[in-house]
Amino acid sequence: MPQGTAPLPDLVAILAQPARVADVPMEALPALLLHLSAEHHRLAAVETTVAARLAALPSLTPEVAGAPYTLVEAATLLGKSTAWVRRQARSGRLPGRKVGKSWVFPRDDFDRARRRARLGA
Repeated sequence: MPQGTAPLPDLVAILAQPARVADVPMEALPALLLHLSAEHHRLAAVETTVAARLAALPSLTPEVAGAPYTLVEAATLLGKSTAWVRRQARSGRLPGRKVGKSWVFPRDDFDRARRRARLGA
């Protein structure tokens, strides 16, 4: 560790008790913020992988089979960001609609659009 650099605080302890951030020395805060950013990106990658695996599972009930894709599921299926999928839905290039604050994508229409895009039609 370079001289004058504070040791990195225990992230697990801080996550268990967020108030402990107040005990972190000021000189350690930049390193902690950098560490949190890296962990955030890792968690996002795990979230995307979990969503993809869930989207690939056969539906267990008829209600789930007809449920629309969520924004995260749609993005995962397309291999795109949620922002990209949201823009495409707003412009009408993807079949989606806003329900409250969330975007949903009817499965049949969305799957047809995915197949068309893959075929170049």
